Amino acid sequence: QSWLLASDGNYARAVAEEFGMPFVELGERQIPGDALAALPRSFVLRHGVCAAGWRDGTLLVAVRDPLDADVLDELARVVSIPFEACVAAPEDLQRTLA
Repeated sequence: QSWLLASDGNYARAVAEEFGMPFVELGERQIPGDALAALPRSFVLRHGVCAAGWRDGTLLVAVRDPLDADVLDELARVVSIPFEACVAAPEDLQRTLA
């Protein structure tokens, strides 16, 4: 099973690179409380996204699918601060949200 997780992580990393987006490993990050508080919990649970921290005053938001325009559009409506979507492996997001 560990090869599957590595494979999924590698796939997510390749997707991020293909679309010119940052890739984040959530399990290795200390996510500040103010970043977590910036996203409504209901939105996080409904869409399977997670705050990943800050970079230069911009909220980093980990998503599974960088092509999911509905999630990105709703994120823009829900978050009133600058944000940047970044890609995380689905299993990494799932562990973080559990």
